[in-house]
Amino acid sequence: MEKYGYIYKFTFLPKNLIYIGKRKAPVFDENYYGSGVMWKRLISSCNKETDITREILEWCETREDLNQAEIKWIKYYNATDHSIGCNVSLGGDGGNFTEETLQKISNTMKTRGSQKGENNGAFGKHWYTDGVNTVFKEECPDGFYPGTGSLINDKRTKKLRGKTRSAEQKKNYSNSKLGDKNPMKQQTGELHPNHNKKCHISPDKSSCKYFYENEVPEGWTKGMIYNSPDRNGKNNPAYGRHWYNNGEINIFDYDCPDGFTKGMLRKKVIK
Repeated sequence: MEKYGYIYKFTFLPKNLIYIGKRKAPVFDENYYGSGVMWKRLISSCNKETDITREILEWCETREDLNQAEIKWIKYYNATDHSIGCNVSLGGDGGNFTEETLQKISNTMKTRGSQKGENNGAFGKHWYTDGVNTVFKEECPDGFYPGTGSLINDKRTKKLRGKTRSAEQKKNYSNSKLGDKNPMKQQTGELHPNHNKKCHISPDKSSCKYFYENEVPEGWTKGMIYNSPDRNGKNNPAYGRHWYNNGEINIFDYDCPDGFTKGMLRKKVIK
């Protein structure tokens, strides 16, 4: 007999659930463990070699015989009863879904249809942003303009950046950055860690730091270090050095002193 395909029965041992299916192949496929949606979800995280048993129920010579045999064996084992099996259709070509499955599909389509137009919760609403926060409302709040923040939808934000904003939108955006809405408020004016400080260069010309005029260490001179081609790599006085801190001060050295950890205190804590 020339073999066109076979009907198989797979059993998931931990829950004693079966799955009946057909496979177009002249020999048993050792690497195949079924393709049903419900069945694949069930066995997705199991050990297939120990948790599943597989057996061939019938060999068939033609496609028509294979389809009819699948219908026969699914009905024989009642595999569409989900307390017994994981089949969602009666078998054969075209799916032949059970009444239960067809009812679920119908209910889903009805639900989707009821959410169109004015019945949709998002009907008439739009995204608005002030540059930091994003809201989804029917009308644009004060200080906001149409668009989304980058944290919600960066692609739409990039499109918004390419558009020309009206004078009113620009004014609203500027006002949204004033006072408490400015994310840099805590680092401006007298609250800035380097307020009234001047930059000074270390005696070995390897680093620079900000100091008050009456706190400049001996040997430090006013100025700032800028990168230059002759200070790259090993020619740079900072080569091989790292920043270390003890929670209060920073130092820049080759080795970590006792009581210090690697890293720099980049921001002064303001209480």
